[in-house]
Amino acid sequence: MKITGDELVELMFLPMTDIKIVEMLDSLGIEQPVLDEQYEMDLDITILDKENSGFSFSFEELDGYSSDGEPCLMHISFSDLEKTVLPFGLNKSDNYSICCEKLNGKADFIPSFGKKSKIWTIKKDENTIFNIAVHYKDTELTSIRSVVIIDFDESDVGDSLLPNKD
Repeated sequence: MKITGDELVELMFLPMTDIKIVEMLDSLGIEQPVLDEQYEMDLDITILDKENSGFSFSFEELDGYSSDGEPCLMHISFSDLEKTVLPFGLNKSDNYSICCEKLNGKADFIPSFGKKSKIWTIKKDENTIFNIAVHYKDTELTSIRSVVIIDFDESDVGDSLLPNKD
């Protein structure tokens, strides 16, 4: 079964033991996250793409979503674009202009670390806001290298997220 990017985006902010998360990880052949000593040190659980699924995930506590301190899905990385189906109708061959059309406007932010990325803020509903970071293969922004979905944190604005001026 091939999981689409849009199906994964629907899982954002769900607790790691939610049946939808458990079934998704099982269908990808990825081991379920556990609260262990590493979690106690890092306060997050990162599942890197060791199973060659094309996806990486991160879970951490989130006020308003976590019950009893249970980590929720906060970060999805689409790294192997040959294997993954990107969200929002994006394709690996999309340039910045096409991404703007598909994501309903110019990017909101650029990351402070480079010129090959643009970030859109998506408001799904009153309480659900996340960023979609599109990382391009070159500074001309001609095709997509990877896509990351991550929770929106207003404290990052001005620090690691700079307003987009294009």
